[in-house]
Amino acid sequence: MVNKSKEYWQINTKSMVERIKTAAKSAETEEDLKMALEPIFQKAYQQIGINIEIVQYEKRTALRAQMDAVYGYLIVEYKRPGKLQSSRDIKQAESQLQKYLTEESLSHRPNEQEFLEKAVGVAIDGQKIVFVRYSRTERILSTPIPIEEAQKELFPSKPVAVGFCRLGPYDIKEDSLANLLIFVRAAARRPLTAEDLALAFGPDNPLARQAVSEIYSAAMRSQRFSKSSRIKTFYKEWDRIFGVVYGQELKKAEKEAAETAGFYGMPGGVRLKQLLFSIHTYYAFLMKVIAIELLALQKHQGVVSFVKDLGNLNDAKLKDRLARLESGLDFVERGITNFLEADFFRWYLDAWSPTLASIFRNIARSMAEFEPTTPILEPEWTIDLLKKLYELIVPKKLRHDLGEYYTPDWLAQYLIQKSGYDGDVSVRFLDPACGSSTFLIQAIQMVKDKMVSKKRVEMGKVGQEILNNIVGFDLNPLAVLAARTNYLIAFSPFIPYVRLVCQADLNSGFFVRFCSYTNYLCQNWWMEDESSSVYHDKGRLYFSSGYAG
Repeated sequence: MVNKSKEYWQINTKSMVERIKTAAKSAETEEDLKMALEPIFQKAYQQIGINIEIVQYEKRTALRAQMDAVYGYLIVEYKRPGKLQSSRDIKQAESQLQKYLTEESLSHRPNEQEFLEKAVGVAIDGQKIVFVRYSRTERILSTPIPIEEAQKELFPSKPVAVGFCRLGPYDIKEDSLANLLIFVRAAARRPLTAEDLALAFGPDNPLARQAVSEIYSAAMRSQRFSKSSRIKTFYKEWDRIFGVVYGQELKKAEKEAAETAGFYGMPGGVRLKQLLFSIHTYYAFLMKVIAIELLALQKHQGVVSFVKDLGNLNDAKLKDRLARLESGLDFVERGITNFLEADFFRWYLDAWSPTLASIFRNIARSMAEFEPTTPILEPEWTIDLLKKLYELIVPKKLRHDLGEYYTPDWLAQYLIQKSGYDGDVSVRFLDPACGSSTFLIQAIQMVKDKMVSKKRVEMGKVGQEILNNIVGFDLNPLAVLAARTNYLIAFSPFIPYVRLVCQADLNSGFFVRFCSYTNYLCQNWWMEDESSSVYHDKGRLYFSSGYAG
């Protein structure tokens, strides 16, 4: 259960470090250490919204091995103070955690692999901390946020194979404890996957049916009873652009309007264009919230989770808060310029009503149940997340009638390989009709895979090269928003490192340049003057044009 809480970076980890080290000095055994540290950890866990009653002490695995403390998917093993110093003792602790995780997974049959990928083993001796994680695919595992002492060698010194991976040991410091808090919180929240999002926001959920129905009603009311309004303007522009995107396919799809309406539990007689406009508005809002939640993880920005307290605001304050999101200011504060430019889907604010307020409040409450670190903790679960979500919330027949066919991941991988691209981050990769960015995401994944074989990786440098060289365009504004968000999700492991580099160089313009890291995912029907002083003001790279540098 996750209650009203603080963000991990709002916890006084400096004080925690001092108390842990003091406790370790007076403890003689691992039991002494556990008794001294558990109250310190539990206070912090409660502050980030974890129900500490879930803890199980001295719990036995399926094969009767005894674990010190278990918080859902997080297993903690305490060691005698100073025990995690020698290579031998560290490897022994690692093996012990692997044993616990493996045996505990047997209690989750037939989903052992899913348990192992979500679970985290932790060993702590009051001076050092070790994390053990598992991957069923070959990939690099890293901590959710950078740990200062690991900056020079951010990845393991050898390729990561399928199976367990040890992270650490790290000194007990503020950054290592912050990672512990993230791991604990992730164990208590729903993973941010397309399947889980569809359960919460798909058409089988009453929330989605009510949301799309009410958004549709608001759109229809504005056209029937208002001679001139911003809503009509937004709709006409959407209709114009999507008329170009879909062409004659819209007429074909009109025949399926009743089926699409039934998909969301709506009666027959609906107008397909307005219904599609409503579904797009709903989907676009979900994407914006996912994107802003991911960015809220970056403690350097001094901002908190967007959805955290949104469900508790009254109608007027909720509208003001959403208006700020839709203006793009929340993204600018987090370092991204023009993420939401040319957006047709903020019109619902002009149709605001108590019913709409209730709808968006409930969406925020449901979104707060998800763990935004999933793209970092389990990147395979979130590859092309929004493409998969769109396929789950828009009927297949309607998508095909509109000519919307998504490229399967395996085919994208095959075509990229046939093109000769091998994940060399210094090579320019361009998709001139990127859609939701399937090919761009696969290209980024290939860069990550290529990094696996390297002993040392400069994350900031690689991240910046990805931004400079992996580029996409598209005409469809909804696809552009999905592409930007998918790109952001795929890029998420690099965000802390690139931001750390930028923070040290605020006056050079580099920080401003990075702020537009998805600037290449552009709509291309509004061309700007590339030589404009506004366009290239102080090295700033905007989202907004068809020009990509």
